[in-house]
Amino acid sequence: MSVVCDGWKELPAGVSREYSSYCGNYTYDGERLVTRVDAASDTSRIGSDQVRGVRFEGERMVLIPPPRRTGEIEEHREITWERIAGE
Repeated sequence: MSVVCDGWKELPAGVSREYSSYCGNYTYDGERLVTRVDAASDTSRIGSDQVRGVRFEGERMVLIPPPRRTGEIEEHREITWERIAGE
């Protein structure tokens, strides 16, 4: 499951809150994490594969989605996961 929100306490005037979520079974081949989407905040993603590049930085896992275009700007984002508790 992936849930991402912008984290702003207060939004600047004219700015909408960013929120995205999806879940499903996944596969990992050592380089790419592919999630087959079963449910999502954006229903157009249901049934799709969400593909993320993966790299590790020490104990952190960094997921790299493909670039996305917003108007004339191409955005490159990364999501960093860090384990906060062991089993």
